[in-house]
Amino acid sequence: MSQNVGALDRYFRLFIGLTMLAFAFKNGPVIEGWRWLGLLGFVFVVTAFLQHCPAYALFGISTRERFVPQKTDASSEMDDPGARN
Repeated sequence: MSQNVGALDRYFRLFIGLTMLAFAFKNGPVIEGWRWLGLLGFVFVVTAFLQHCPAYALFGISTRERFVPQKTDASSEMDDPGARN
C-alpha cells in the first residue's frame, strides 16, 4: 500500500473528517439520518492517518510531494568541466 496523500491533503481530510464526526455525534449517539456523515468522516480520518486513499489509487492520483534532488553549483561543474566561463 503506497502513500498517495500529501501533507496538506492529510490536514484537510483530518479537519473535514473530525468535523463530520462531530456533526454525526452532536447530541449523544448517532442521530438518525446522520450516520452516513459519521461514516464518511471516519473514512476521511482513517485515510489521513494511513496516508493512502483507495480512490486516488484507482484513478492514479497522488498529492504526495516527491523528493527531487536539485543540482548544486559544485555538482554541475563536475558533470560538465568544459562549461566554465
